[in-house]
Amino acid sequence: MRKAFVVLSIALLTAGTSAQIQLATTPGRESIVITVYKGADLSYVEETRRMTLKEGANLVRFSWADTRIDPLSIRLIPESPDVRVRNAVFPPGDENALIWEVDSKSAGEKPLKVSYFIGGLDWGISYTAVCSEEKGEMDLTAYATVKNESGEEFLKARLKLVAGEIHRKRVERYRKGLRKLAVQADRVRKMALEMRAGGKALAPSLAAAPPPAKFGMEEAGAAGMLSEHYLFSIDRPVDLRDEWSEKVAMFSAEDIPVKIVYVFESNSNRLWKEYRFENDEEHKLGRSPLPPGGMIIYRDEDGKLALVTSDAEMRFTPVGGEVEIRVEADPGVKVERKQISYAKVNLRFNDWGRVSGFDTEEGYEVRVRNHRDRAVQVELYEWFEGEWEIFENSHPFERKDVRTALFKLEVSPGAEEVVRYKVRIKREGVKR
Repeated sequence: MRKAFVVLSIALLTAGTSAQIQLATTPGRESIVITVYKGADLSYVEETRRMTLKEGANLVRFSWADTRIDPLSIRLIPESPDVRVRNAVFPPGDENALIWEVDSKSAGEKPLKVSYFIGGLDWGISYTAVCSEEKGEMDLTAYATVKNESGEEFLKARLKLVAGEIHRKRVERYRKGLRKLAVQADRVRKMALEMRAGGKALAPSLAAAPPPAKFGMEEAGAAGMLSEHYLFSIDRPVDLRDEWSEKVAMFSAEDIPVKIVYVFESNSNRLWKEYRFENDEEHKLGRSPLPPGGMIIYRDEDGKLALVTSDAEMRFTPVGGEVEIRVEADPGVKVERKQISYAKVNLRFNDWGRVSGFDTEEGYEVRVRNHRDRAVQVELYEWFEGEWEIFENSHPFERKDVRTALFKLEVSPGAEEVVRYKVRIKREGVKR
């Protein structure tokens, strides 16, 4: 059930008197746009309604009982030049309502926009991938799951999903502003109670309301691509029912060229399998960054799907960046690594004749077996601690960084490849 609602007074206000308010429920939302900030527990809502106003002064009431609407963020914005909002007041004794005094130069239906911040909405991304390893292609679909625990129901809403770092400063600036406005609102309520206790009537038009909060609203409604801050728009309307989660397809791409590489890391003695492709037009992507999220991967085997993993991870990938999705390696490829020699050379002594350092010469053998019926790409990352130099090697390598050497192999179907090398490592500050 929708809990936040707007009702309209059709009575005219007279100066110096308190008007009898006749309330009538307004038509439903004509449109609604929600900007949901990931992880901020704060979303920006803009809803458009058409209200029947009388010529002259009208009272418009907005109520939000049992919802997480931030009352000091609520704004009424006329979208017709002959309509003006004169005043706003929180009715004494009612913390879940706001009344606006609205002037209209003519009678009839007028478009009005209501905007506010609300808590309880969040979103996350998940992916489903189907990979044909034989063709080297992948179908990829991204889904947004939007969770609604706001106490409010939004039907046929247009969604903007925002993630990144930049919005957090905006939210904090907005909240600081609200704390200042809350002090003003408390003063208004106390003044109203004092005047009532003194027997004085307080017409809504005489109760000065705090100015509308402007902290971050314009930014929230116009979020865009800035630095690490990014936005996704859902093309179709979405129903967000309270205490429900809605899963919506965001985008999909078919037949993405994908490279499959087996990755072995010596520091963990572990073999992984990586799916690699670029977030660009050539790979049928590149229209926006790829946000982080969990991924389910299936393997297409002659039209039949086999589950590869249900807990892969997509990292944030900017446009033009490389996607690397890592999963447990299948048993079709095996890697065995062992040390085959070790010696201490070039001993160094301090002034007291003690060993202060030496070099080690270490020999390793890495055996790669391919039991699959197609060739595989294998990358061996050999990790060293200290200053190092490979002085004998059976296969070419590249120095990836100060600690890592990379051997790249292509292993034929049913074949075995053996990498042997010797490395000299300088070790200082050794005591014995």
